[in-house]
Amino acid sequence: MVTLKDIAERAGVSMMTVSRVMNGKEGKVSEKTAERIRTLADEMGYIPNSSARSLAARSSQIITFRLRSWNAEGAIFLGLFDEEVQQIQNSNRIPLIFIDSYSNVRQLINIGIDDYKGGQLAANYFF
Repeated sequence: MVTLKDIAERAGVSMMTVSRVMNGKEGKVSEKTAERIRTLADEMGYIPNSSARSLAARSSQIITFRLRSWNAEGAIFLGLFDEEVQQIQNSNRIPLIFIDSYSNVRQLINIGIDDYKGGQLAANYFF
């Protein structure tokens, strides 16, 4: 896995400079250097380490799909539709399981939920 240190060594700059560029805080970095760092990061296949970032920020802010940056070995999703399922499948090469997802996408592992039966069981429990 490529680190900020690897990029810094290759670019001939400090890790702090690379960190500023990768975090969009490049005010003190020349545009030429920033562009070289971004290019090297792309060429080297740099993926931000969300675990390290969330430790430093004391917040994960996980809202969207950052599966690659978390180095996840698989993921489980709940209640998605075709467009979302297709987007997730296209951008990830790890095992994915979809629960109660309404999709016609082929080669999909989907565990369905019987909402009606669940409602009956809940009603019976309370009465």
